[in-house]
Amino acid sequence: MDTLGTQLLPSKPNQDNSTFSKKKQKKISDESEQIFTSLTDATTLEDKIICFADDILTY
Repeated sequence: MDTLGTQLLPSKPNQDNSTFSKKKQKKISDESEQIFTSLTDATTLEDKIICFADDILTY
């Protein structure tokens, strides 16, 4: 039985993989920033609605 053909060789570092990882991290960072901005906008809108409703109820 030939076991030399079945042995795994150590993987070589791939420079393209590093670039891909950086691009993916940037995309995740951008998406996280968009989510944060959306949540901030939603919270601001909610505050405005509450103030508006409070104004209506107090008259």
